[in-house]
Amino acid sequence: EAAVLCLIFASAVTLAVDSPVHQGGPAKARALFWLDVLFAGLFALEMVLKWAAKSIRVYLTDRWNLLDAFIVLVSLLALVQLPALQPLRVLRVLRPL
Repeated sequence: EAAVLCLIFASAVTLAVDSPVHQGGPAKARALFWLDVLFAGLFALEMVLKWAAKSIRVYLTDRWNLLDAFIVLVSLLALVQLPALQPLRVLRVLRPL
């Protein structure tokens, strides 16, 4: 549980650094992209491990888990880099929940 909280905190910090106002150059954008990939993957792994521990049906009966699954799905979809899906990136701010 503590590892997940640290992961959530680190993800929130990277979201705070990812500002459209202060671009920072291609190196910063590339680093933030790969950190986003890492966090999305780790949160997806956490979700799958919870599914394995509880079963998907039990997992989906908890509303916090439903929110968690929605955020993970949005995070994974935002990685696709399609212009139509770019507005979904804004929903990444829900990760710290």
